[in-house]
Amino acid sequence: SWFDAVTIHLYPEVDRIAGAGLNDTLPNNMDTVFPATMARCDQGVDEAISAIEKQLPGKEIWITEWSGYSWAGANPSSQAAQRLFGLHVHLTTRMLMAFLRHPSVAMTEYHMLNFSGSPMSLYRYDWQSKSYVPIGSAIILKWFDQAANGGATYQRLKVDGAKWVN
Repeated sequence: SWFDAVTIHLYPEVDRIAGAGLNDTLPNNMDTVFPATMARCDQGVDEAISAIEKQLPGKEIWITEWSGYSWAGANPSSQAAQRLFGLHVHLTTRMLMAFLRHPSVAMTEYHMLNFSGSPMSLYRYDWQSKSYVPIGSAIILKWFDQAANGGATYQRLKVDGAKWVN
């Protein structure tokens, strides 16, 4: 009764999700990594938040650090990292959708603020406007913010006959 919120950090890591050593061989094994990490960012996040809600009913959940993909020290300018950019955007979106299913999630702080312009950046410098412009996951975060502040809600959709990824 003496606290109103609990904080958690969520960082999916390929080697823990899909198998040891797989992060080092990306993007060559995307057919294995993509479905496993998407499932973790959806069902895994959902289960983690649900467990906290069950243990601490009525408390707010503050996700004070999170990212859709833990790069595990990958060189952000490497060709491999550039090809992983799509994975990162998909996983960021999937985690945000999982957060929206839980009204107890009162706050999230995306923890990957990078301005270098690399594939893992949220902003790049635009020399014409002389300002930083959002790219990649920053655009996804902006869309979700605009939807939330415009009164949008989320409803999970199940498509009959679709393959469920565990």
